[in-house]
Amino acid sequence: MIVKMDCFDDCVKLQKLYLEHNQISKLEGLRNCTSLRELYIGNQATKKPFTFDEYSLASISSSLELLDMPNVNLVECKPLYYLEHLHTLNL
Repeated sequence: MIVKMDCFDDCVKLQKLYLEHNQISKLEGLRNCTSLRELYIGNQATKKPFTFDEYSLASISSSLELLDMPNVNLVECKPLYYLEHLHTLNL
């Protein structure tokens, strides 16, 4: 069960990332993933509110097209406003 997203620093060409069914409560560790187009991070087995690292959101904001994150205990979705190329969102 992955708890922290801290192993993607060298994944600069990563385009799709599947992290469903873990224990992640914060979207982070994507500062170098500027080519990420699809992120699947739903169904996290944690009671903590899901939050966002501003730097990771900024890095993926110009490339992310699909964000799938149902059942993550999302309390505040306002940070998603910065994802300027997002065309598919599943909360």
